[in-house]
Amino acid sequence: MLRASFALFTSVCLLSISSCLEAAEERVGPADGRNIVVVVIDTLRADHLQAYGYNKSTAPFLESIAPRSVVFDSAYGASTWTAPSTASLFTSLYPKDHGVWTGLWTFDTVASLGFEVELNRIPPEAETMPEFMQSMGYRTFGFADNPNIAEAMGFARGFDFFAPGVDRGAPAVAEEVLAIRDQLKSDKRPSFLYLHLMDPHMPYERRDPHFDLGTTVGPLEFREDLANYDSEIGRVDAVLATLWDELGWGHDTLVIITSDHGEEFGDHGKNAHGPQLFNELLRVPMIVHGADENAALLFPPGRVAEPVCGIDLLPTLRGLLGADPSDNDRGVDLTGILEGGDSALGRLLFPERPMEFVASPFHVRAAIDGDFKLYSHSDEPVEHLFNMAVDPGEAKDIAGQEPEQFERLRDALGSHFAQNALHDRSYSPTIQIDEESAAELQKLGYSGNE
Repeated sequence: MLRASFALFTSVCLLSISSCLEAAEERVGPADGRNIVVVVIDTLRADHLQAYGYNKSTAPFLESIAPRSVVFDSAYGASTWTAPSTASLFTSLYPKDHGVWTGLWTFDTVASLGFEVELNRIPPEAETMPEFMQSMGYRTFGFADNPNIAEAMGFARGFDFFAPGVDRGAPAVAEEVLAIRDQLKSDKRPSFLYLHLMDPHMPYERRDPHFDLGTTVGPLEFREDLANYDSEIGRVDAVLATLWDELGWGHDTLVIITSDHGEEFGDHGKNAHGPQLFNELLRVPMIVHGADENAALLFPPGRVAEPVCGIDLLPTLRGLLGADPSDNDRGVDLTGILEGGDSALGRLLFPERPMEFVASPFHVRAAIDGDFKLYSHSDEPVEHLFNMAVDPGEAKDIAGQEPEQFERLRDALGSHFAQNALHDRSYSPTIQIDEESAAELQKLGYSGNE
């Protein structure tokens, strides 16, 4: 009897151990245990990279790794401003759900010394990307060169090491990263590195030897700005090439390169990145490269036409590390696509640009389904429908020609924004903007009265 009981106990234990081992094996993802790098190149529109069809080589390094990577041809930011778009990238929430709409924003009429600014903040209950990476046993390092990626706004949560700054430039940020290379490699645990580089953001400065006015195409009034902008991209690209070599990103590392939003140079009558959702502002690069310890590729190289968004980054990291999905994620896990599976996601995207601290608050919203985009501006009496496949410049409204598509997307947009926000908006304590800081914000365009 005792022998039979012991045998039964042993059998149960072995089955339990076997089940646990099988479950553990099921949870291992293709990037599990590997170093992970996420690079956000602020203000980088996709169509200014030759890998996305640009007429000149602005980023030879990125162009060199693209054929060995998974390139998403239709990647979009969740918004067209750094604070809401990056908060979406960090949390897999749309701006309506995380409430980070404004960030650092002062006004010409009130941006005097001592003006108090109330900052939006990522809700404390919303898990952030570095917090998730930390929970998976990663050491987490963050370097940010945009003042909106600030501790006061919740972006530092989950980082073991966080170095914020204001437009100090990619070469300076790279020096800071390389200064801690021993920390990045000294532990048996893998590292997660987040870089937010600011260079293409206004003011556009000429960066030799990357400056090339002769082959720059665009409206005459913007050509020099365009050439400067392209040269800033070239400088970032050269810095990334250096970091790739110095830190060994081609081995045992997953690298994701994207942007928060693009930039306009007269495409729809404006410049910089004002409150619009046209593709020069919304469409961003997304390049994913993964390699094992022998530099063998983790994913079959290729291009993906299916629309994806910054909100997909966090659930994809969950999938790549074999973690359970989160019910709070509004994005989807792209691991299957990266591994060469079916790319049909069957969902719509809902980017938005809320404008609240202006004389007459308004919002701009869109619904994207494949090649179709419904465009809605609360101050305009009509909504617009574009077919981006045949009209990439979004110049021809086809709402009258495609009434069924128009009504379907209009209803979907209305339903999305009628849903209650997932989190209440959160705010940091008010901060004081001193004269020097106000001048820096004005230089970067974070000051105005529109």
